[in-house]
Formats: sequence, C-alpha cells, structure tokens
Amino acid sequence: GRLTYNTEECMPCFCNGHSSVCSSAEGFSVYNITSTFENGPEGWKAATAQGVNPSQVQFRWSPTHKDLEVISKEILPVYLFAPASYLGNQALSYGQTLSFSLRLDRGVRRPSTSDVILEGAGLRVAASLGDLRTVVSCGKKITYTF
Repeated sequence: GRLTYNTEECMPCFCNGHSSVCSSAEGFSVYNITSTFENGPEGWKAATAQGVNPSQVQFRWSPTHKDLEVISKEILPVYLFAPASYLGNQALSYGQTLSFSLRLDRGVRRPSTSDVILEGAGLRVAASLGDLRTVVSCGKKITYTF
C-alpha cells in the first residue's frame, strides 16, 4: 500500500502552449507527497462519499502488510479520504500524477465513474479505475496512475 502524489516528472518549465521560449519561475520545486503506511494509517480515513462511517465498515491498518484495509458489508461505496498533507493549495501538483496501489480481495467489482474523486474550491473531477465494461481483478495488487 503505497500512495504517491508524483511531481518528479515535471519539465524544467512549461508555457501552457503559448510559447516555446520560457524559463522556470522562482519558488517552484519538486515536491512529493507520499504515504507508505509504515507506522499507521497516516491520517487516512474510510467513509462514504458523504463522509459518514457506517458501523458495518471496518477500517484498519495492517502492520504486517504496511497497508490499509477496508471491509464493507454494505453495498454503499466506501472511499479513503486523504489526510491534511494532501489537501489545501496543491499548485505544485499541476500537470503531475496521483498514483496508488489497490488490491480487492473478494467479490466481483466493476469500475464506476467516480472511483477517484478530487475536489475543492467548488470544483470536482472524478475518474474510473478502468473501462466500465471490465472487471477489476481480485487478489492482485494493481497500481493506478492518474
């Protein structure tokens, strides 16, 4: 279970397509936000999209596997909510990637249109884990990058 907001792949500078001549601005640098789950859940929480944690949802950190485990006996989708270090003004992440590893242990799961949701400042963008016609493999850890 490793979750990384990757800003390493940034170009030295970018001009947003307006010019091919530019230089990097002062005050910008490579900055990674990573959760390794070495010593605990690191502020991550599990809840429904509305932020409710139903009693039927178990959420725990595994010291053996260094990951987070979510078990839901309900059909409501349950999300992992990011801690403070991922929130707020993330201007440095512009044009960069968000990646995480996920393993499903049982049942048949199909991607939905809102598997990954980023929101803030009145804006919201959602993405699917894959083609909506496919089935997400069980028992296999898959790394997704957005």
